[in-house]
Amino acid sequence: PPPPPPRPPPPAWRLAGQCDHGMLPRRNRSPSATPSFTIVLGVGVDVSVLAPCHLSLDAGLESFAICQTSHARPTTSNNSGTGIADIAVHVIGRSDRGLLLGVGRLLRELTVTADGVIGIAASRPAPLALAVTPPPYGAMRGHQLTDWGFFMTTPSFEQFARDLLVFGTNQVEFAHIDYSRGDQHKLVAWSAILDKYDLRVSLFNPPFATASDTNTSLAVFAGMARVDSLFHEGGSADELPMLATHAKALRQFHPNATAWLSPGGLDEVALESWLLALDTASTRAWLTGVAYGPGTHVSQKQLAERVPSGYALRQYPDITHSLAAMYPQPNWHHAWAVTHGRLVVNPSPERFGAIATLNQNATYSRFIGFGAYSEGASDDLNKALWSALYLEPALPIATFLAQYSRHFFPTSQSTAPARVQSREGSGSSAPTAVTDVGVALLRGLEKNWEGDARSNPHVLTTLAAAVAIDTAPSNETNWRLQAHLMRAYYDAYVQARYVAELAVEADVRRALTAAVASADARPVEAERLLAEIWLPTNATIVGWRHRAFALARALDVTLGNGSIYGGMAILQSQDPTLGLGTIDTPLSNHLHLRAAVHTAAALPTPAARRATLTAVLNRTDPGPGGYYDQLGAVPRSGRLSVGFGPAADPQFLYAPLVAYDEGLAEEAVIDGDASPVCWFSYAQAYWNATVSLEYTNLDPAAQYRVKLVYVAQTALIQLHAVGADGKAAAVHGPTAPNVTGVYEYAVPTSATQGGSVTLVCSGPRGTGGFGRTCQIAEVWLVKSSAPSGELS
Repeated sequence: PPPPPPRPPPPAWRLAGQCDHGMLPRRNRSPSATPSFTIVLGVGVDVSVLAPCHLSLDAGLESFAICQTSHARPTTSNNSGTGIADIAVHVIGRSDRGLLLGVGRLLRELTVTADGVIGIAASRPAPLALAVTPPPYGAMRGHQLTDWGFFMTTPSFEQFARDLLVFGTNQVEFAHIDYSRGDQHKLVAWSAILDKYDLRVSLFNPPFATASDTNTSLAVFAGMARVDSLFHEGGSADELPMLATHAKALRQFHPNATAWLSPGGLDEVALESWLLALDTASTRAWLTGVAYGPGTHVSQKQLAERVPSGYALRQYPDITHSLAAMYPQPNWHHAWAVTHGRLVVNPSPERFGAIATLNQNATYSRFIGFGAYSEGASDDLNKALWSALYLEPALPIATFLAQYSRHFFPTSQSTAPARVQSREGSGSSAPTAVTDVGVALLRGLEKNWEGDARSNPHVLTTLAAAVAIDTAPSNETNWRLQAHLMRAYYDAYVQARYVAELAVEADVRRALTAAVASADARPVEAERLLAEIWLPTNATIVGWRHRAFALARALDVTLGNGSIYGGMAILQSQDPTLGLGTIDTPLSNHLHLRAAVHTAAALPTPAARRATLTAVLNRTDPGPGGYYDQLGAVPRSGRLSVGFGPAADPQFLYAPLVAYDEGLAEEAVIDGDASPVCWFSYAQAYWNATVSLEYTNLDPAAQYRVKLVYVAQTALIQLHAVGADGKAAAVHGPTAPNVTGVYEYAVPTSATQGGSVTLVCSGPRGTGGFGRTCQIAEVWLVKSSAPSGELS
């Protein structure tokens, strides 16, 4: 069945409401001189009130228009005086839903002062005059609530639904439904809440595994006020008949509900079989369309070209995760990755704004919108951004940020940036021109993760914005602000700790150099330094850590709002500790150096100690005529091919990304793993992509060997050497390095005799699952006089 249309509009014009809010008079000012502020709401087709703004209302049922006018009136009884401008704002919707979207759009432009004065944002360059009709590719603007959504109390859920509506959302999808915790009761009650606001309801994989689950699902379907969509992720062609029964069961009670499938996780053979099954009468009888989301090994364009005609398409973007994700954080420095982890407060207005725009490309004409994946409220800004941009594609990112800050961070308006003490104590402040510190905070948090964490100047500037608004009493009840403030303090502490650790590591290396030059080669000073715990003691820096913890405790109450699960679990359901358990994860080679020095110190002779310590100091040295690359480093190696770049390839389908083994660094501390810290970050290829390194200026007469640190993986990978003539020679055949370590191979001389070579690591084409293939942390290309065998 086709997607159900929004509720039909009333047959004629209807005044939906009017609010006359006189601006509160200032002290010693006559009320007669007070300007009035009137908001008029209407539904229907008589839109003559839009004439002063030269606007018309489109026929789309979600269309709306906003027209702001002013009327000057005299300030005295004899009609003299300079006059006062009374303001009226008309919000007209083609339907009830259109009106609600228009009201949400207006709310984003309003300011409310501390004493209750309502007005249009002074930052607007001109009076409000806009007509909005969502484009066809923005018809669905949905967000998924997994476990974290069910953790909310009913009042919190209704407020959250209203907040989504303000920024243009028109669908809420419930996922990870668990009847054992009582989700069935919330589904019934909350569908009525969403229906009240004419928000669509979607269900993700409702339980049918047992007879009890089936009976409960049928009862839930019968009790829900509305269900507009059913979505199932993954599943082979063999599962389609079973999924058809689920859709049939739902349609007993909601006959117009649409049904969607996603091919996530299917390999090429299974995908082809699945696509053939879609092009059958039995499947077409119940399936509405296909969703493109995580785990799909072909591009969005390629899938759209292969899905049989007649099916609608929707996007299922992951806007919540920062690594091991559909859109991983590009070039994420290991200092952030090993502390924050996969799920973190991640406002990404520029990055996700660009991805949303890219996904609206005209080549994706069959898509009708998106229903985004989420594992918490930590991606709240990204949710608002995607909805706003699919409702109003031309909306500038700067305008959106001002709206979000104005609506959710009212205390940040016109706040002077604070001066914060730097790590050296000299102080740092944000630019004095900033008038909306909330915007500075949101932009800054995205910029905090750019480049080398050690030298990124944005971290302290972002902290200055946070400190400036971390004082208002109203912040104590504002969970969104608390979450973003916590990120700012967290980042500042991690950066300061990273800088401090690197300084101590440099002292250790100097001590080891002195030990090698000494007569007995005993690393006494290095052992002393390594015996200490490398954590900051500066009171300011420690204070940032304490404030991050305090904000987490406050957020647990404000976002929890009485929930038995607490607000931290609602913010990040997959990491309810909010990364506080990993905030002190070692970021340098402390553990690696401590183990190596301990081993050297125990050797019986100066010569043995000196040789071992020298090897520690020169671990990355490739020798004369050789090359060394750390592939997980940020900035990235110039020899590593990066393809089109993350702007054009945000899913890294065609080039390797900087990846991390989730939790590996934390486990290393617990297990006493003494691996170099650079082994925790590496270049990783997805599906059909490769990891390629290009070398020039080689000695054509020399023999080369390559040493690689392969990160443990199950995929069968192979390495080839491509010479200057374009011919490929095998370095090693398909193998699955199941242990992280150094693997060494000879490079065929036929590939290097032209003076250059490209090493290409690849996995099996058309693989399914998560699609991870080559994972390489370090590479040495070593010049030698004789071939070398494999060392593992």
